[in-house]
Amino acid sequence: MDRKNYCLLKVVKWVLLTRLLAYSLTHCLYASFDTIYGIKNSALANSGVAALSDVSSMFLNPAGLAYVKGTEFQFEYQKLYLGTSKPEIDIPGYYSVDVSKGDFAVGFPLPKNIGGFGFYYTELEGTGLYSENTYSFCYASTLEEIFLKEKEEEFSYGFALKYLTLTYIPDEYTNDFFEKYGDQSMGFAFDFGIRYSPVKNLDFGISLLNAMSSDLGLLYENKPEKTMFLGLAYRLDNGLKLSSAYSQKDSYPSNNFHFGVQTMPFFNTLTLKSGINRNEASLGFSYDFKSLGGFYKIDYVFNLPLEMKDNNGSYGMALSFEIPPLISRDEFIRPTEEEKIEPAEIKPEIPEEKPQIPEIPKIDVKEIMRAHYNKAIWHLQRSEDEKAIKEFEEILKLDQNHKPSLIRIKAAKKRIEEKNKKKKMRIHWQRGVELFQNKKYWDAKVEFEKS
Repeated sequence: MDRKNYCLLKVVKWVLLTRLLAYSLTHCLYASFDTIYGIKNSALANSGVAALSDVSSMFLNPAGLAYVKGTEFQFEYQKLYLGTSKPEIDIPGYYSVDVSKGDFAVGFPLPKNIGGFGFYYTELEGTGLYSENTYSFCYASTLEEIFLKEKEEEFSYGFALKYLTLTYIPDEYTNDFFEKYGDQSMGFAFDFGIRYSPVKNLDFGISLLNAMSSDLGLLYENKPEKTMFLGLAYRLDNGLKLSSAYSQKDSYPSNNFHFGVQTMPFFNTLTLKSGINRNEASLGFSYDFKSLGGFYKIDYVFNLPLEMKDNNGSYGMALSFEIPPLISRDEFIRPTEEEKIEPAEIKPEIPEEKPQIPEIPKIDVKEIMRAHYNKAIWHLQRSEDEKAIKEFEEILKLDQNHKPSLIRIKAAKKRIEEKNKKKKMRIHWQRGVELFQNKKYWDAKVEFEKS
């Protein structure tokens, strides 16, 4: 093959490639709406539906926003499909392949433990012909403790309302079409997700994205694809965190399996991440550091497409900043019913008087049990759980199957355990506040996490 024919074939190849990409972007791709869920999710090959608990979770499962402790900001930039630049020969009507995406996100907990609120904005531009923007408002919260049977259980839910806009940039080849049908469309979409942790270190997540979405097509119906994610995440004892997810879409290929892994932080700063699914393989890292009264994190990811050829992959970077809460934790924790009825909180302090407890008469067994039971109830009414347990145990010595005593002993022990837990939490929180005021931010973060 001579040089002239070789150059001609190369030009034809690039024209077809770029025209196909331009057609996809202006007709059916909607990459930001359907497939790109942020840098941290991308590093795990989009398997983070049950693994992430910061502002980046809003992109894939808004339920993770319920676990944000302080005000978090995040800035992202992604460069997609590297290496697909145009040839040196100028071709009329040719568009170089240049696709990039930027994000901004913020999230913070609401007072009185009523949940977390977040907002994010994304902008994707493709080949100088097309851009899409997303404005999303998110809310997430956890269920009250009374709905959960075990103390280690956690359940959260979240939803996001998204405002979507598509803008097409006409040129001499498409100007007539866009003058007739318009060059911009807009609409709404809705995301919903839940997170459930039955035991420590194990999380399940479900999210439904782009539900009830609007039609964004100019000539034909074109809605962002509804996508469902089912996932789980498990942290091993050595700190290694594994995540996996199954996704289902309307279009072909309709399903996908996602797998991700991230290491424990090396020197409390560096975390390595990797993931793979049917479409791409990913490799990334995050670096944590403290400065200027807050905690910073830098994330980087490189994605290599497994199905799309003629490109060198994509990369992205993110900068996150967290401001720890400066108010008392009591303003974020809703008091339990038990705390609301404590005499010390609703009555003025009075000198303690030792009540005279009647002696147990030496009569038959039923009368002895009744006397112990009355004394136990008397102690419970005064929040003296330890003394009440002793009285119930005396009853069990006489009748080991006495159900009322067994039930009340279990409830009293649970209250004692919760009181001790809250006491430890307040101690850690107070230590964290003192360390934060002394500008020992990293040590303060450790204490806040223990609380």
